[in-house]
Amino acid sequence: MKHITRKILVIDDNPDNLISLKALLTDLFSGFITYTATSGAEGVELARKHPIDVILLDVLMPVMDGFETCRLLKSDPLLCDIPVVFVTALKEDRANKVRALEAGGEGFLTKPVDEQELVAQLSTMLKLKDANDLKRSEMERLEQMVNERTRQLQEELKLNSELYQHLKEKEHHFHTLADGVNALIWTSGTDKLCNYFNEPWLRYTGRTMEQEMGNGWAEGVHPDDFDFCLDVYVTHFDRRESFSMEYRLRKANGEYGWLLDMGNPRFDSAGNFLGFIGFCYDITEQKLVQDQLIKLSQAVEQSPASVVLTSVNGTIEYVNPKFTSVTGYTRDEVLGKNPRILKSGHQSKEFYKELWETISSGKEWMGEFHNKKKNGELYWELARISPIKNEEGTIINYLATKEDITDLMQAEKNYRLSIDQSPIGIRIVNQQGVTVYANQAFLAIYEYSSLSDYVNTPAKVRYTEESYLEHVERKKIRKAGGEANEYEICIRRLSGEIRYIKVWWKEVLWNREKHFQVINQDITQEKLLYNDLVNAKNKAEESDRLKSAFLANMSHEIRTPMNGIMGFAELLKEPDLTGDQQRMYIDLINKSGQRMLNIIKDLIDISKIEAGVMEIHLSEVNTNELFDFIHHFFLSEATAKGLEFNVKNLPAEKNVKLKTDKEKLYAILANLVKNAIKFTSRGEIELGCIHKESYLEFYVRDTGIGIAIDRQKAVFERFVQADIEDKMAYQGAGLGLTISKNYVEMLGGKIWMESTEGQGTTFSFTLPLGYGALLAQPEIRISQPVAVKEARKLKILIVEDDEVSAMLLKKSIAPLSRELVFATNGMDAIQKCRDNSDIDLILMDIRMPVMGGYEATRLIREFNKEVVIIAQTAFGLTGDREKAREAGCNDYVSKPINIAELRKKIEALLSPVHSPHG
Repeated sequence: MKHITRKILVIDDNPDNLISLKALLTDLFSGFITYTATSGAEGVELARKHPIDVILLDVLMPVMDGFETCRLLKSDPLLCDIPVVFVTALKEDRANKVRALEAGGEGFLTKPVDEQELVAQLSTMLKLKDANDLKRSEMERLEQMVNERTRQLQEELKLNSELYQHLKEKEHHFHTLADGVNALIWTSGTDKLCNYFNEPWLRYTGRTMEQEMGNGWAEGVHPDDFDFCLDVYVTHFDRRESFSMEYRLRKANGEYGWLLDMGNPRFDSAGNFLGFIGFCYDITEQKLVQDQLIKLSQAVEQSPASVVLTSVNGTIEYVNPKFTSVTGYTRDEVLGKNPRILKSGHQSKEFYKELWETISSGKEWMGEFHNKKKNGELYWELARISPIKNEEGTIINYLATKEDITDLMQAEKNYRLSIDQSPIGIRIVNQQGVTVYANQAFLAIYEYSSLSDYVNTPAKVRYTEESYLEHVERKKIRKAGGEANEYEICIRRLSGEIRYIKVWWKEVLWNREKHFQVINQDITQEKLLYNDLVNAKNKAEESDRLKSAFLANMSHEIRTPMNGIMGFAELLKEPDLTGDQQRMYIDLINKSGQRMLNIIKDLIDISKIEAGVMEIHLSEVNTNELFDFIHHFFLSEATAKGLEFNVKNLPAEKNVKLKTDKEKLYAILANLVKNAIKFTSRGEIELGCIHKESYLEFYVRDTGIGIAIDRQKAVFERFVQADIEDKMAYQGAGLGLTISKNYVEMLGGKIWMESTEGQGTTFSFTLPLGYGALLAQPEIRISQPVAVKEARKLKILIVEDDEVSAMLLKKSIAPLSRELVFATNGMDAIQKCRDNSDIDLILMDIRMPVMGGYEATRLIREFNKEVVIIAQTAFGLTGDREKAREAGCNDYVSKPINIAELRKKIEALLSPVHSPHG
């Protein structure tokens, strides 16, 4: 293949610039011929004499500047295809770049010329020149062929009309030739509209000829390039001037590629303008290379690390701005110098010898320099030096990247000191999982005296069995690239003691290499405390859940009898009720009221039990009589459900006497029997008693639904009934068994149960026969009967803010009174007492507006010590009786008031023995 000698023309009015550029070109491009000219006119003449490939044109020249010279070159048909690269010392002069492009220039270089940029520009321009030559050659050849063929056809047309068809075939042949060239070709007419695109163009865009015709091709131009592309085309079309421009065009795959589009005006043999023809070349790859070079240059210049480029003998050829800021040397001060100017003398000759041997052999070296800045300050650098090789593998340069690690070195020193002094156990582990360091606090956790003791002890010995398995699993996770950075382990110390340890892993630098810091904290005490707290929390949550269920159940249990009371009370207002209906409604109201009182009584009883103030009243109890009473009381209820209710009394001849609290024993048995009836739908219920030495064993057996095994342990706990999820929705507040259990224990016995789900349940409890078993029980009070004497007619003050309650009292005590006086609050009551000094009895409500009952009583006692005052309250809580007596009341009744009980209290307090007027 014939060797082509490239010719480059340099035009510059400065001879020194010509000499340096020519020398640089000779050095970079061996075999190239370089011509020089000191003016634009001289350069144009040289270009006409010699076939120049590329022109390097100075911008600022006397007589004729670079822009005018370029326009002159581009206007010459023989010279217009030579690529022109402007060279200027004006950095970032956007206006000159625009003028250069408008003048027809293809490139732009800034003085001093960068070698890499010069090589890239000339390589691109030479390809452009080749393309232009090929274009010109193709155009000339095509035009010659067309002209020759046209002449032949014209001659043939004169001879025979059949030659027209032959002309069409030749036109097709022309298009075939155009489709075969390595360029995207387009043509346009005098109307500026495109009328032809060759096949390579259509393949490139993936569109049809019809889609591209006219202005259709412009749809594929990148939006950011459209205005520029259109402006260049229209401007040069109107001037009939050639143009060269770069723009992005959408390809068939939807991506945009960069095109170099060179358009030229077309003329016929008579000089008539026919339109334009354009040759386009894909320069996407060249653009990417150019962009990468720019980015690489910017990355090096803006790098946060120092970058130094040296020759093979160590002479500095380049340093970036970070190097100058770290060392204090300017770029001019170090270019051409050896990096030894940074030596501090703290590192040996062997150190540098090993460095040079490494990089000279083509390997990369990494290490630390203790260097000296221009001002004499010492600093540490972590450096990486790499050899740069050419295509033949020969080392042509060395590249060093260096990072100032002075602060890091000090931080690492401080870090080591902090670890040594830390009270927390810390060890350092390398990337292979080997422990390379451990502080004393860490060794103390395991009771080892040295690091070697720890490292040489197998992990299976250091861990408990379970923790060792977890340790093996964590190693697998880390090996697979996963994280296991926070966890708890259970270790076995040297002494064999088991301890709980919290572990954290964190990546750190140790000796400038990546390691892991493993923190170990002994959490044995916290772990034990946590376990206790968890158990307490679970118990509290269970209690809270039972309370919630209890409150929901209580709402139902209270609202249900209230519904009966209020509903049937409303029905009593109907005028046409018969006497039987009225009696039935009143009976239902009484039953609902009794049910509500039972609920309230259970609540008060459980409150007294928990407060530890429940009173015990001992007396001798005949169990057979008590059983008979309970049997008689509950028989009708059991019979109504179709149940047999049997009682097995003690043999009559034994005549066993039990000394206990009769009311509480009755409450226990009544609760158990009620539960048996409630939870039994068929079969029988049996109440019985067995005499065993010094105690009696009572039992209630049923054939009911039984109790699930998982619920049996909790049946005596508060609110459990409310938590039973049973579709039958049994009534009850869930306190009966709790109260019964407490009563049994207060009376010196114990209670238990046996149950089979679906078959039945037996509740049993024991009570001691003798009184001696109860001597240790707290706060036992033996009640004494009160003699009741007939009272005379009284003047009574009723202090009550509730109108209904006041009316009830009025009706209830009317047989005992000779005169009634009313007050609605404490202040009113005091005044009524002062105005009526002969009042015998005051029924004092406790909670009232303005002034309460306790305060009013204390103030009344200041001027009247003898009047009898009975407190009445709806609170019904433990301690109310004591509060009432402390305030000066003689006695206390709770609402709803038992009329018979109130009358007995009045008669007892105001009998002739007690009466102040008696």
